[in-house]
Amino acid sequence: MSVTNSPPAGAVPLRGYAPLYDELTEGRTVRLRVEELLERAAATQPGLVPGPDEIAAERARELREQHGVELAQGQLLAAWLADPGVGTHLIESMLRPKPEALELLSTYRSDGRVDLGVASVDRQGTLGVVTLTRPERLNAENDETTVALETAVDLVLLDPASEAGVLRGGVVDHPRYRGRRVFSSGLDLSELYAGELSYLFFIVRDLGFVAKMLRGMAAPHTEVSEPTTAPQAGEGWLEVPWLAGVETFAIGGGAQLLLVMDRVVAERDAVLSLPASREGIIPGAAALRLPQFTGLSAARRSIMFDEQWAAESDEGRLLVDEVVERDGVGDSVAAAAERLLEMGPVSVLANRRALREAQEPLGAFREFMSTYAIEQARCLTSEALVKNLERTWVGRRAEA
Repeated sequence: MSVTNSPPAGAVPLRGYAPLYDELTEGRTVRLRVEELLERAAATQPGLVPGPDEIAAERARELREQHGVELAQGQLLAAWLADPGVGTHLIESMLRPKPEALELLSTYRSDGRVDLGVASVDRQGTLGVVTLTRPERLNAENDETTVALETAVDLVLLDPASEAGVLRGGVVDHPRYRGRRVFSSGLDLSELYAGELSYLFFIVRDLGFVAKMLRGMAAPHTEVSEPTTAPQAGEGWLEVPWLAGVETFAIGGGAQLLLVMDRVVAERDAVLSLPASREGIIPGAAALRLPQFTGLSAARRSIMFDEQWAAESDEGRLLVDEVVERDGVGDSVAAAAERLLEMGPVSVLANRRALREAQEPLGAFREFMSTYAIEQARCLTSEALVKNLERTWVGRRAEA
C-alpha cells in the first residue's frame, strides 16, 4: 500500500474548508449527505478528494495494493467536522430521512414489513423490529448492510404506529451456529482484507443509522430555517426508544450498537467483544461511549487488549440490562418495551433527551467524529493494517 500524508494536489487551505462547504451547500440552505458532499467536492475541486472513478479503481484492488486515496476524504471530513457551524450542519444533514425510505414508507405502513435483502423491518404491534440478515457471514456488516439498516431505521422513525424500535440479528447458516440467531459478528473482515470495504462505510454508519437510533431524525419536509443548525427535539423531530435483543454474540460493530440502546436483553452465554486490537482500526464511537458504561480502565482492556466479556459477567452486565436463557430474548424484549412505553411517549422521550444531553451532547459527538474521521482514515490506509489482518484474521481463517 502506497500512501502519502501530504496535502493532495489542489488542496484547500484549512481556513478555506468552511467556505468550500458553504459553496457546496449553497450557503447551508441545502442538506447534503457525506457521500454527496465528497462527490461534489471532487467535481468542483479536482485533486482535493478522489472522485467516483478513482474510488471504484481503489475498490478493485486488494487492500495491500491500494493507493490510500481515501485518506484525503478523511482529511476533508475531519476539517469540516472540527468547525462547529459546519460540523453541526453536516451531522444534522445526515439525520434526515433517506429518499429510499420515503419511497418505501407507504408500503411499510400498509404491509407492516419491508425486506431490504441484508436487513428487514417488521411492525409487531407498536414495535418496529429491524433485523440484520447476512446468514452466510454471521451477520457481519459491510457497505450494503449500512445502506439497508439506515433505510430500516428510517422506516421505524417515520412510521406513526411504531412507538419503539428493536434491533436483532437473524438466523445464520454457519455450521457452528446453524439455526441460531446471531446479533452481529461485527465488520466483514474478509471484505476489508480484500479491499472491498470503503472508508465511507465507517463514517456513514456512525453518522447515519447509529446516530439516528441515538438522536432521532428530522421529519420529512422540515424547513431549514437557519443556515447552521436545527433543533433536535420537539416539533419536527422523530424519535423513539430502542431496544436490542442479543443472541450468541455481539462482536465489534455489534457491541458498539449496544451503546446507543435504551435497553439490552441478552442470552446468558452471549459474548461481547470489541476486537479493535486484532482488526487494527478504531471501533466506531466506542472510545467515546464505552467508558461511560464501564469506566476507562475496562474500556481500555476491551478496545486495546481484546478482553471479551460474557453477558452475565460483571463487565457484561454494565452493557446488558437483562440476562435470559436461550430462546427467551424475544419475549423479554417485548416485555421490556411494554414496560418502558407505560411511561407514555412524552415522558419516555423527555428522559431520553435529558440523559443524552448529559452523556453525549451534540458538540462532544461532533468533536469526536472529527478525530475519528482522520484517525480511521490513517488506520485504513496504513501498511500496518494489512500486516495486522494477516497476523490475526487471515491466519485464524487458515487454521480453521
